[in-house]
Amino acid sequence: MKERLLARLRELVPGKENDGTESFQKVSYLLAVSGGLDSNVMTHLFYHLGLQFDIAHCNFHLRGEDSNLDQQFVQEQLLDAIGVENPEQHQIWVKEFDTYGIQSGSKKSIEMVARELRYSWFQELMEQFGYQYVCTAHHANDNAETILLNWVRGTGIKGMAGIPELNQQNVFRPLLHFSLAEIEVYAKQHRIPFQIDHTNLEDQFMRNRIRNRIIPLLEELNPQLIATSTRNIQLIDRQNGFYENAMKQAAAQVVKRIGEGFLEVPFEALDQQFDPQLVLYEILSPLGFHADQVEQIFTTKGGESGRKFFSEHYLLVTDRTSFQIIEKEQFEQDIKILITDSSQLTDLGFSISFLEKKELGGMDTHRRYAYFDARYWQYPLLIRAWEAGDTFQPLGSKGRKKVSDFFTDLKLSLIEKKRVQILCRADNPKEILWIIGFRIEHRFRVAEHTEEVVMLQAPSPQ
Repeated sequence: MKERLLARLRELVPGKENDGTESFQKVSYLLAVSGGLDSNVMTHLFYHLGLQFDIAHCNFHLRGEDSNLDQQFVQEQLLDAIGVENPEQHQIWVKEFDTYGIQSGSKKSIEMVARELRYSWFQELMEQFGYQYVCTAHHANDNAETILLNWVRGTGIKGMAGIPELNQQNVFRPLLHFSLAEIEVYAKQHRIPFQIDHTNLEDQFMRNRIRNRIIPLLEELNPQLIATSTRNIQLIDRQNGFYENAMKQAAAQVVKRIGEGFLEVPFEALDQQFDPQLVLYEILSPLGFHADQVEQIFTTKGGESGRKFFSEHYLLVTDRTSFQIIEKEQFEQDIKILITDSSQLTDLGFSISFLEKKELGGMDTHRRYAYFDARYWQYPLLIRAWEAGDTFQPLGSKGRKKVSDFFTDLKLSLIEKKRVQILCRADNPKEILWIIGFRIEHRFRVAEHTEEVVMLQAPSPQ
């Protein structure tokens, strides 16, 4: 096992230092140790390979006194038991959690809550003390259980790729290519003591039922099930890498980033893909939309505008020619910015100039520009979102118009309407000066008798 683990570490941290030491030997590892068989074997391997490590132990208080006994074993016995000569050189971090209390009121399973608490704490330790990797003791049997669990719950190719050996948070699983049987043999050869989690023998959780019932049945069909599973996972992982790369390219061709937290998926670009619905799923799934929602969303393409779909953090609206997606927090926020002088407009990204009309020359017709008769320019002003009941007289028109009707004429979608900002009087917010980026109020225009002009340029859309 040592030689195979060394090979994995050399791939993880390749190269050599100036003193000739292999780079992986200079890395600081944080080992997640429960006190059970797998993590104790991992600790033994790291110590006898001469690696730099500390230990992190979570006490979730889920198994009564057994949880406390595990903590006591890790803190007081483990390092001596595996032959560590200078145990004081290895810090043992311990954190206790009121897991049931934290779970109450949430809709998450106790396993999910414990998992989130565990990895959140590990990341805190990494950031605070500079560990390069967190190491957990997942092994090949865990991986086989995971793909079966994912299959039962419903998954795609990524779920069938199993547990990643190394993820983006630098969580490393050094035992992932070793079977439980190999780990048991190693522990027996080196007389490594460990705590027994008796709940693993119970069928309360689905993973336990897969471990205790399903896998033994499959091993009757294929005694080399775990080895076969490991090979399959390695192949599927490579296939998934190819698939994800292809999907990134497809998404880049389809998704338009209109601004911060605002995406658009034009139907025309989507329909040019080999499998438009699959591409849409891969775009929306990371935003929290599940497969059934995506199927329903896809059927609205080209149909009635204004259909709304929600994930936890995003809103999707079906428009005439595209799907538009915005962060719910951004969509729901009520923008109100008080402007008391020109410097505040500049701070917001506007450009403002005061000039004589005769200096003006021509007026830029780009919609980011607005020109006002300076007689009507008076602070304080207010920037706000549009509201139901807003009216104004658009530049060049003869009468007043509802802002909502003005938006309808422009064929703005629900999300585009929500993103519009209005410049108005602070003392009378219903008196609109400019629907920013679209049209000013006709009364405040540069007219024949205007002497001084205020030229305002809005910031580029974000």
